[in-house]
Amino acid sequence: MKSIFGKLVFWFVVISVVPLAVVAFLAHSNAERNIKAEIMNHLESTADNRVDQIQAYLRERHRIVSTLSRTPGITDAIERLDDAFTTHGPESPQYADVDRQVRPFLTYIRDSTGFRNLFLISPKGLAVFSVNEDDVAGANLKSDALRDSQLAKVSDRANTLLETALSDFDEHGEAGEPAAFVAAPVIRDGQVLGVVALQMSNREVYDMIQDYTGLGTTGETSIAIGVNGEVVFVAPLRHDPNAAFTRRVSIGSSLALPMQEAVSGRKGKGVTTDYRGTQILAVWRYLPAWRWGMVVKIDAGEAFASIAKLRMLALTVGIVAFLAVLVLALTISKTITHPINELITSTKQIGGGDLSHRAKIRSFDEIGQLAAAFNEMAEDLEKSIVSHDQIAQAAKELRAARTASLNIMQDIDMARQRAEQAEADIRQTAEELERSNKELDDFAYIASHDLKTPLRGINHYAGFVIEDYGDKLDDEGREKLETMQRLCVQMEALINTLMTYSRVGRLDLGIEPSDLNVVVQEIVDGLRVRLDEFNVDVRFASPLPTITCDRGRIGELFYNLINNAINYNDKDERWIEIGYGPYSGDGELTTEDVFYVRDNGIGIRDKHLDSVFRIFKRLHARDKYGGGTGAGLTFVKKTVERHGGRIWVESNLGEGTTFFFTLADPGNGQGPAGGE
Repeated sequence: MKSIFGKLVFWFVVISVVPLAVVAFLAHSNAERNIKAEIMNHLESTADNRVDQIQAYLRERHRIVSTLSRTPGITDAIERLDDAFTTHGPESPQYADVDRQVRPFLTYIRDSTGFRNLFLISPKGLAVFSVNEDDVAGANLKSDALRDSQLAKVSDRANTLLETALSDFDEHGEAGEPAAFVAAPVIRDGQVLGVVALQMSNREVYDMIQDYTGLGTTGETSIAIGVNGEVVFVAPLRHDPNAAFTRRVSIGSSLALPMQEAVSGRKGKGVTTDYRGTQILAVWRYLPAWRWGMVVKIDAGEAFASIAKLRMLALTVGIVAFLAVLVLALTISKTITHPINELITSTKQIGGGDLSHRAKIRSFDEIGQLAAAFNEMAEDLEKSIVSHDQIAQAAKELRAARTASLNIMQDIDMARQRAEQAEADIRQTAEELERSNKELDDFAYIASHDLKTPLRGINHYAGFVIEDYGDKLDDEGREKLETMQRLCVQMEALINTLMTYSRVGRLDLGIEPSDLNVVVQEIVDGLRVRLDEFNVDVRFASPLPTITCDRGRIGELFYNLINNAINYNDKDERWIEIGYGPYSGDGELTTEDVFYVRDNGIGIRDKHLDSVFRIFKRLHARDKYGGGTGAGLTFVKKTVERHGGRIWVESNLGEGTTFFFTLADPGNGQGPAGGE
């Protein structure tokens, strides 16, 4: 390429198109990366939300069954049914008479709590009662036919460990329908009367899983368990409504790769293959409560549709830009080279000795100035000689400028290397911090498990001694063994509470707009049995606002405050008032609206007001005013602080107590979390 015209066109195109192409490529790559990240973040948010929903549902079921196991109606029913069943038989008139008396109450419990069925099981494993009167009613759960059923396992665990237990999700009954159970021991005066077990509703779990909001036309949430080297799907799928316990995938195959990871106890995300062999974007989680694997995914074809459109748009724009630059380059190059060619012709004539020739000056730009210079050269050629010293000085200055330029380039390279090293150090620190946090969680889990195992062993061993040698011990000996059992149970509860408290500050908040009127009403409905039992009237002094918060944790906050007000009250007519509005107490002044929970209970002495929020701090004996660990108000304070708020208490001894607290938006840490 010898002509200036060709070079100008070439370099004009290169200088214009190459940066344009680079910018277009970087913009497209960045947009594609952002779209993928946005889709993956949405899937992660959806997966975390599903996990929170399921865990909140399990906590609610667990809390309801634990509360029911302590109600006098359940205690009386299981004792009378077990006596009639064992003494007279399930077909006897005596059993039928007891059944007729307790069935309406137990049926009401099943219906009001939203469970599918309710079972009462004796300490010997006999199903002495079933609301639905299915094939399990009257059976011995320790028999060969039923001892491996989930109902038998969870009942035995509750009876043995003396704690509320949750079963796996598995097929149940002759129909083989999916089912899971929550069981709790029924204890009176230190004696285990049996177990109350409730069958959870599949529909509620399926509704949470089959919510496809925000997942397009191909996205879905699936759950499965690992059984005998296979992934077994336990709920209907969007693309296979009959998948529950019928669709199976061998672990190690090329199908359902994210679910294989999830049932193995791992969490992750990425582009992979689903159970149909289709490429997908997926996020997977492990739910230890049911030993489930959960996958939230969307087909890659749908997810990347916008990226393909963006790529086609970028290509079209690039072609149009190239053609426009080429036309512009040809036009500009021609305007530059035409006067240069004329100047070349004039220069040859002057160089041939025709000093009378003058170049035509067609413009006043650089080329016109060059033509004028040639004309001056022809007139005064001898005066145009540049001295040797001037040339040497110019060369020296040029070398100095080159040296300075090289030094600047070296400095820039050193700065780039330091920046890369700093980035690597930050990345390494982040990886070490993440690894340290995981090791801390693993250590806490192992330590709690190792602490609880010997406690349970001591508890069981004391139970065996009472059962086998009770008739050989005096009253004091039996009382000491029973005290040992009770202390073991209390110590295990303290360990569980410490574990929960250690994790509260590190778990992310599930922030969402929440109507607190609905949240608190659900808590009140869940405590209805206890409220009726203690003749407690719950009233709302004012509507509660809708705020942006972690719905589950705020629900636990109100649950602890209401439960606390129920426990610490010895009056015949008890009431609890819940409200929201300007602060009207006599403590710390505030100009913002506050929440409050007020009762007419026993009250708190002034000297104890600052210590009620300390973990395990109890102001009364454990056998008086409830038997908790003393950590409820500690969790309340932690939840308020996580939401950017404050909490304080005011009380008059013998007249009642009021807990005031504020909530701020945990998303930005500024201002109240919501309004009416």
